[in-house]
Amino acid sequence: MIPQLENAKLVTDLDFNGLALKNSGAWTPVPPAFVDIDDPRFSDARLILDGTVTDDSVNAAAEIDQSKLNLNGSIPPAWLGSSAGQAASGPLVTRTSQKNANSGYPGLDVNGRVLSTRLPSTGPQTGTVTKVGLSMPPEFTKPTDITAGAGSFGVAWQNQPDGSWFGVNGPVGTGPFTGIPTFLLSQLPIGLVPGIDATKFTSGEFDLELLPIAVGIGPSHAKGLVPDPGDGVKTGHFDDYLGRDMTWKTMTFITPYQPTLPDTQITFQDWFNGEARILILQPQDGASIFYQVINPLALPPLIPPFLLADSNPFTVFVPPDSYIQAYSAKTGWNNSDMNKFTAPEPPETT
Repeated sequence: MIPQLENAKLVTDLDFNGLALKNSGAWTPVPPAFVDIDDPRFSDARLILDGTVTDDSVNAAAEIDQSKLNLNGSIPPAWLGSSAGQAASGPLVTRTSQKNANSGYPGLDVNGRVLSTRLPSTGPQTGTVTKVGLSMPPEFTKPTDITAGAGSFGVAWQNQPDGSWFGVNGPVGTGPFTGIPTFLLSQLPIGLVPGIDATKFTSGEFDLELLPIAVGIGPSHAKGLVPDPGDGVKTGHFDDYLGRDMTWKTMTFITPYQPTLPDTQITFQDWFNGEARILILQPQDGASIFYQVINPLALPPLIPPFLLADSNPFTVFVPPDSYIQAYSAKTGWNNSDMNKFTAPEPPETT
């Protein structure tokens, strides 16, 4: 080559790895021993074999050093081994197809642990675990999990407010509770309070608010206590009476200047159609007569209210043995005393 360029005239420079070759630009076509400046080999591009790791297949900034050495055949023994810069030999590698397969390797769960189904069975009540936990109702503290070796769970009651009780408040399956007991601050249901003999209370004193008060009148009267009337020393009332509203009231005396009506007169007149004709009379004019008739033969027996007579005197027809009582009232007068009368039986007829 040197003799061929010895007498040549170079017009432009040609860079041969730092060595300038003068006046090569005028060579057209390029001699067989040379390449043109746009030859792709000047860019160091070369064919990438399938399966080769490159910057394009990993990351553009990976800076993977691509060797121009193409190996065919066996890998050099120095490249194989167990050190950090060596590759493992093929017979020592387990393929991913052997994951969770017989003679393969077990897979891991999301926590990096071997699945329990892949652990060998060593028989009932034998083997090892990595963690044991215990769940408790909210009324108890949560025990610490046992993660290694043997241990025991420590459980204690949670602190509760004063006055709370442990139970179920309400029928099973209703309300916020479904038959599961819990601590409650509501009032203890009466049905849960046991009957206690009064002799068990040998000392102490019940608050008045805790004792029932007598209410109502008649057959459905509720059992209970009556209010304390006091000793009368401070109030000066020794003849108070207990009203229907369960309060003590001062007795009102009849004033001497107000006259009292005479007794209402009740007399038998005669018989009419098997009933007794009874005459009720108040001698004082302008007075109103109030009467009541109780029939002993009525079923069921009834106690009727007092009725106002529409006249004075007044006639009423009643069955035999009827019980009659009457009194009179007039403005400015004290009421008359109650007068009572029983209707006679009819005479026997022959």
